[in-house]
Amino acid sequence: MRKIIFILVSLIAFTASAQEAKKWTFGFGVNAIDNTATKDNQYFHVNNWNMMPFISSFSLDRKFQNNFTVGATFSMNVYDSNTMQNGTVISRDLTYVALDANAKYTFDQHLVDVKWFDASVVGGAGLAWLDGKNNQFFNTGLALDFWFSKSVGLRLQTLGKFAFDNNKLGNNHIKHSAEIVVKF
Repeated sequence: MRKIIFILVSLIAFTASAQEAKKWTFGFGVNAIDNTATKDNQYFHVNNWNMMPFISSFSLDRKFQNNFTVGATFSMNVYDSNTMQNGTVISRDLTYVALDANAKYTFDQHLVDVKWFDASVVGGAGLAWLDGKNNQFFNTGLALDFWFSKSVGLRLQTLGKFAFDNNKLGNNHIKHSAEIVVKF
């Protein structure tokens, strides 16, 4: 009986301390790539977005201060041969894989004081491989987190990805994502 009481007290203490120190956030969801604007100025034409119909984005973030977070995101996608890609149509589907490391500054507390919403500016660097050819990127964007509870929410994020080498098909593009996020 003493062992059971000790285990229950230990679990309650661990749960209580874990509630205070939720510094990690894991996310999973979908992403869409808008690669149309570089050559033809057709921003946000949803019918030309590249998107896979299943979970294709995974993220892990670590909060270091109240407003500062560092994280990494792994995403996959396919450049579809039936959509516009930098002003041209490609002859076959191309595999896209990206790894991004970004910092986030949460600024919503300067606008509104609510617990269910976080808005962050995002900046960082990334690598992407399109059909096996890599390119490096500078990332900048905006993330909006909507919290359903203290631990579970929805993140909507848009990143502008600016390529170091603009002579490739997978150069500057916009990556949108929607993820379920869990704090732990």
